[in-house]
Amino acid sequence: MYSYIRVYLLICVVILNGPDHPNAVLYTQLFALKHKNHALWNGAFGGTMVRIYNDKIDKIISFSREKDNDKVIPILNFSNDEVTVNLDSKYEKGTYKDLFSGQEYSLKGDDILTLQPWGYLVLVK
Repeated sequence: MYSYIRVYLLICVVILNGPDHPNAVLYTQLFALKHKNHALWNGAFGGTMVRIYNDKIDKIISFSREKDNDKVIPILNFSNDEVTVNLDSKYEKGTYKDLFSGQEYSLKGDDILTLQPWGYLVLVK
């Protein structure tokens, strides 16, 4: 239920502020991904969250969700520092595309990424 309320509130923010809202493009892309990617569907209809361990757990949150042929891997820097992180991605090997930049990333199992302060990647397959 909480997920529905949060999504509803974010939609309201974008609708009330229109396309000029500073996060309108971000929200629009995330909403579209949530609806088309089975991994992000709610409850039993979506994929289970699986933590991807990393060497900067005090600053970086990384996990995956997978369902059917869909997979999403968010990697989030929750700090005001640029962070270079080593992901234990051995179970996530493959080629992904970042939702926002379109850049391709190839995860090989022991990957090193650098994220800007408060930066993020949303890798999609």
